[in-house]
Amino acid sequence: MIKTLHLFLPDFGPLAEKDVYRRHIVTGERAKAEGIATLTPSRSARIEDLLLVHTPKYIGALRSGEPPELASSGGVWFPSWIDVSLSVLGAFLDAIDSALVHGVSGMLGGGGHHAYPDHGGALSPVNDIAIGVHYLRSKGLRRVLVLDLDAHFGNGTVASFPDDPDLFLFDFHGHASDFGHPDTPHLFKNFRVEPDARLYLQALRKELPTVIDEFQPQACLYVAGMDVFSGTPNPPLRLKIPDIEKREAFVFEVLSNQKVPVAYVHAGGYASVETLVGLHMITARFAHGALTLYGSTRINWLQ
Repeated sequence: MIKTLHLFLPDFGPLAEKDVYRRHIVTGERAKAEGIATLTPSRSARIEDLLLVHTPKYIGALRSGEPPELASSGGVWFPSWIDVSLSVLGAFLDAIDSALVHGVSGMLGGGGHHAYPDHGGALSPVNDIAIGVHYLRSKGLRRVLVLDLDAHFGNGTVASFPDDPDLFLFDFHGHASDFGHPDTPHLFKNFRVEPDARLYLQALRKELPTVIDEFQPQACLYVAGMDVFSGTPNPPLRLKIPDIEKREAFVFEVLSNQKVPVAYVHAGGYASVETLVGLHMITARFAHGALTLYGSTRINWLQ
């Protein structure tokens, strides 16, 4: 039987017409049309899920719009901002559930790795990645790898876990804002000075298998950012399409060979919609190709 990749689509509400969000929708439609994926509308997460990471004061601001500077810290606030945020988070939690059954799944959205516990960040009202770590633990999986290959440092995620021995934060980036060194196990590499794709891929091939072998994660949350693309305006990294293909192929090969279930998000991307859809489809195709290497039952991941 030919397996299909399960992709989960948030309800972006009034944001759906903006290119930075429309790219996610079009990618899902493209993957479905290509026959490699099924597209499922997300459930809405609960306010209680937000509280796994975010403070009550910040969540109150997201709901009410007050105070304005806090409510808009992750993007311009509008009345249904909280509903969109809960839909995006719900899609990611659905993707995690699916990955624990099938091995790999994706959420057609950003992931929010710049959102802090007490405020938002660039295009990040809610940190879906950080909440996903806690969600996995509620399922009985404690050792989690966050693999963040977005071009920008996942500062909000790092701030959410200052000292967590059962989490590994793996972050390759070309730009770092509010950079920190947590006591949580981590590997951070900044390629700003030498944004050469060859060095980036060499480091990834060397470091990722070592981290997986030594840390032995039970699950991975993958931030598959496409702002590493050399066609991005003022690119912090300079990966061309063949380099991105090599990156995605390697990531899913290593994770599937080690039977580490993975839920991924699109994360950053700043080019034309058509260009970004093409880049996100690289991720979808390699994720789909990895499905056959995984087992078929949830029990595999909980042993």
